Amino acid sequence: MESFDISINKVNIKSDEVNKFLNKGQADKAVDFIIERSKCSKTEADEVVEELKQLRIQNRDHTISNWNQTKESQSTYLDSTKRKLASDTPPKPHCPKCNSTSITAGQRGYKLMTGFLGSNKTVNRCANCGHSWSPGKR
Repeated sequence: MESFDISINKVNIKSDEVNKFLNKGQADKAVDFIIERSKCSKTEADEVVEELKQLRIQNRDHTISNWNQTKESQSTYLDSTKRKLASDTPPKPHCPKCNSTSITAGQRGYKLMTGFLGSNKTVNRCANCGHSWSPGKR
C-alpha cells in the first residue's frame, strides 16, 4: 500500500509509521503513537486506526482479486495449451481387434497358397492377440 500523510490537528503523520504497528497486530500502540504525535483525543486516534484498517482490507481484497484474475487467465492459457498439444499429437497406433498399442511392423513372409508373392510388403502385427493388418488400414 502506498504511503500517504494523515493530517490531525495540523500535524502530518505518515501512514507507514502507523502501519508498522498494525502490521504487528498492535492497534493499541498505533493509537498511542497517533495521540503522542498529534495531541489528539483517543476517539480521534481510534477513528484514524479504524480507517487505516479498512483501507488495508480494501487493498488486500483488491490484491487478492487481481491475483485471482491472473491465476484464472494463467489457468485458461494452460488449458488451451494442453488442448492444442493434445490435438497436435497424432493418435498412437493400436490393434484394430483388441486395441492394444503393443504392435510390431515387419515383412509379410511366406504363405502356403501364394508362396513368396507379396512377401516384400510390410504388415503390422499385434503382440497381444497376433492379428495382422496392412499399415494405414484398420
